[in-house]
Amino acid sequence: MKKQIIAAAVLMGVSLPSFASNFYLLADIGQSKIEIDVDDAKLSKTDNVISFGGGYKLNNNFAIELAYRDLGEISEGYSENLGGGDYFSEEVTLSATAVQISVVGSLALGEAAKLYGRVGMADLEAEVAYNYEESIEGWEYTESESESNSKNKAVFGAGLSYSFTPAFALRAEYSQYAEWEDITVSSTTIGLTYQF
Repeated sequence: MKKQIIAAAVLMGVSLPSFASNFYLLADIGQSKIEIDVDDAKLSKTDNVISFGGGYKLNNNFAIELAYRDLGEISEGYSENLGGGDYFSEEVTLSATAVQISVVGSLALGEAAKLYGRVGMADLEAEVAYNYEESIEGWEYTESESESNSKNKAVFGAGLSYSFTPAFALRAEYSQYAEWEDITVSSTTIGLTYQF
């Protein structure tokens, strides 16, 4: 029995570095674009996006990635000064995040450069916050509401990566999520991967 345990431990010790070397970490920053199209009225704004996660190389051409992405927020507001210290203002803010898993397929363009594409599913979460404030003849009133909702949506992307060392690679990517009711979210990012 001891010999079997020792043999299993030796095999694990031999195979673990090979298994671990298929894992990599990723981090990206960039710009997101959130578009809302309701009753022929379109609102389109950009914000910063940041994401981090990890991946596992199945072979030289395919990998699986799991990542969390903060897609930023957009806001639209209106305020009016009524004179005499009276005013009112209102603002609506929409923020979005995603936890996504995807398959990444790559094609070598040389020793260091690769063209890649992604397809997967994302758990998109959107939070809408509404704030209203008014002051009329010394009487003040404020109101705030927030609501969040999530939906599973497909995610697609394409990019280019360049390995400048065996461990580190730089990559640039454009990705887009399937339309959610009247909301479309896309992003353009640049980031690093670290291969164990």
